[in-house]
Amino acid sequence: FFFSSRRRHTRCSGVSWARRCVQETDPDEKARLVNLYKERDLVTGMCGDGANDCAALRAADVGVSLSDTEASIAAPFTSKIQDISCIIKLLAEGRAALTTSFQIFKFIVFYSIAQCFMVGLLYYCGSDMTDYEYIYNDVILSFLLALTFSKTKPNKNLSVLRPSVSLVSFSVLTSIVGQILMQCAIFVIVVQVVKQEPFYKPIKEEQEENFGHIVGSFENTVAFYTSNFQLVAASLAFSVGKPFRVPFYKNIYFLLA
Repeated sequence: FFFSSRRRHTRCSGVSWARRCVQETDPDEKARLVNLYKERDLVTGMCGDGANDCAALRAADVGVSLSDTEASIAAPFTSKIQDISCIIKLLAEGRAALTTSFQIFKFIVFYSIAQCFMVGLLYYCGSDMTDYEYIYNDVILSFLLALTFSKTKPNKNLSVLRPSVSLVSFSVLTSIVGQILMQCAIFVIVVQVVKQEPFYKPIKEEQEENFGHIVGSFENTVAFYTSNFQLVAASLAFSVGKPFRVPFYKNIYFLLA
């Protein structure tokens, strides 16, 4: 690369000269250098601590200001650490945040489809869930699990692996579909097993109704308790720890929930 400077012309070649070249360039030339990397489809980061770095910080995919001066206004991130060691922490936090977002997405999709199947199965049996059961599943249990398992901290050791960046990737879809098929099969098995027990009593028309469906039944009780255990099991399955986050048992909020 060649960079024209007001003082002199500087030629840079090799990685060992990169730092010196960037320091000796003008603000516009720093931004041009960042854009050259981006034109090659490279994710480009920039660290700066002065006003002459603002243009490059804005142009970079990830801009980190190493001071509280003008550069902190232009950069999306401001570090209290006055050297580039903050990049390691930024990468760890970013990978953990992306992984957590995907995990919450998978949990919500699983919960919605699994509950839809459970309600359809109860309708088929002539039963339904009560309003309080819906509130407990929707507002209390699923919300607390999704809120707490997202509090898992990032792994401090960076991995050579990269987290998935697509919601329709093979790993994401297989984990969701696998959990849904397994839990739906458990619903059917549990309902059929309880019907074989000697204490089981079929649904009668004179029992309590809710919009034409019986709510006081063995099917209702079994489906409700099974759905609670399935939500906990799914949150554990989707709460992936390493390599981007610490193990779930180190998240005290999740364990309490």
